[in-house]
Amino acid sequence: MCNTIQTHILPDHVSEKLLANDFASFFHTRVRDLRDKLDNLTPPSFSVDICDACESSFASFEYVDKEYVRTLISQSPASSCAFDPIPTVLLKTCLDPLLPHITDIINYSLSSGIIPKSLKTAQVTPLLKKQSLNQSDFKNYRPISNLKFILKIKGSRPNVTNFLFLFQVSFIILLDINIAYSR
Repeated sequence: MCNTIQTHILPDHVSEKLLANDFASFFHTRVRDLRDKLDNLTPPSFSVDICDACESSFASFEYVDKEYVRTLISQSPASSCAFDPIPTVLLKTCLDPLLPHITDIINYSLSSGIIPKSLKTAQVTPLLKKQSLNQSDFKNYRPISNLKFILKIKGSRPNVTNFLFLFQVSFIILLDINIAYSR
């Protein structure tokens, strides 16, 4: 299976642009409908004593240093997203001059809780759930998001790992992003 190109099965279409817009509209509607259902749910009635339930707290913040970021990037897979400014392989090769800037972006995001808007872009590919399903029905597709490389690096420090994980989850749930569909 090495060096094989995975082709995506898509509905018949006249224009890729129209198909992308149709998928975007379909997925947007699904998310909006899900949000509406969640907004109308009655929360369960139970009480939790936060002090007894939570044994840890986020009382202090520790910035990451360049060597830690270098290690994270070096140990990460070389996968890239179409929206990455440079391919990950090239980033790893030219890391030294870029490392201070990447470290600053990560530390700013962690300390402020703000992800720069330019990083809130993903490449979304509609993927048929099962080969046997009707490829003309959009309900048979699921959106697969390919995030920019910097958002996919994982760390052993709880603040980095937890923040990036929470961002990825909120990124998918809130869909406060620019979406591009590709084949």
